[in-house]
Amino acid sequence: MSLRQIIYTSHALVPMEQDELVDLLEQSRRDNAAAGITGLLLHADRSFMQTIEGAPAAIEALYAKIRRDPRHSGLILICDEPVAQRSYGDWSMAFREIARHEAAQIAGFRREQADISPADRDLARKLMHTFFHNAGLTRRG
Repeated sequence: MSLRQIIYTSHALVPMEQDELVDLLEQSRRDNAAAGITGLLLHADRSFMQTIEGAPAAIEALYAKIRRDPRHSGLILICDEPVAQRSYGDWSMAFREIARHEAAQIAGFRREQADISPADRDLARKLMHTFFHNAGLTRRG
């Protein structure tokens, strides 16, 4: 099976209350599970970084929906590539709230950084994996 993985960042236009964030996460988990999509969502302040992975057509459809979502702006595509295996295969959407200083380490998390280099993509993938494998993820979904 062919797989595609996208990593992107975006910024909420207005701050999200905790219950709104939980609702977003629960809806994403339901939709992703139905579409065979797995991934990881990081959140700091009003910034998000997300990895989504799955069948190319499913990822294209989800990313098109994400691009149209009026709740956020400043979408920066960090990585879009075929992958041999899933990085987050047991999670329809893992989630981690991260601190501002952690977010500052990730290329693209800062609104003003739109020029992403190959080294930035590698660093983003490594940091996402680090956050995923450390404590702090919410329950499986």
